[in-house]
Amino acid sequence: MTTNNWLAISAGVTLLLALAAFWAIWQNYSLHKKARKERLLNEIIEWAIDLGKCSFEHEFQPVTDISAEYFLRVSRVNTLARLNTVRARKEYVTNIAAVFKQEKALQSAVKEVKQKLENTITVIGKHIENKPVPETISDAETKLYKSIEVLIEEATKLKTRDIN
Repeated sequence: MTTNNWLAISAGVTLLLALAAFWAIWQNYSLHKKARKERLLNEIIEWAIDLGKCSFEHEFQPVTDISAEYFLRVSRVNTLARLNTVRARKEYVTNIAAVFKQEKALQSAVKEVKQKLENTITVIGKHIENKPVPETISDAETKLYKSIEVLIEEATKLKTRDIN
């Protein structure tokens, strides 16, 4: 074989190695992108689940001589504190949702949960202060929980869509 043949073979092998390296890098990038998207969706779902755990104690079982009114007031304050703790992550979740610009259903679900969260916090706060409120805590929480279900459903749809 001549030197030109060896050069041609070397160039061909080098080109194949370059293509294989490019393909490997592209695959790694695609996997990283998919894992990041899944991680962000998990953050949204986790936030929604944490919100769902912040429930108000509606029933009072007299065990001691503590009055039902006192129990409800303390329960409302505790619920409000839990909601405010989860509320602190609201902007973080909003920023995560902004990554999924094309996903209007997810954007809408996050916005709806944020609105229902603010409404629930307002309603509980007014009940604590004994101010007139147009809806009960139970009604506000029900609306919040329904919006949480929609958010979790939308985020899960996005996760499973990529698997298929």
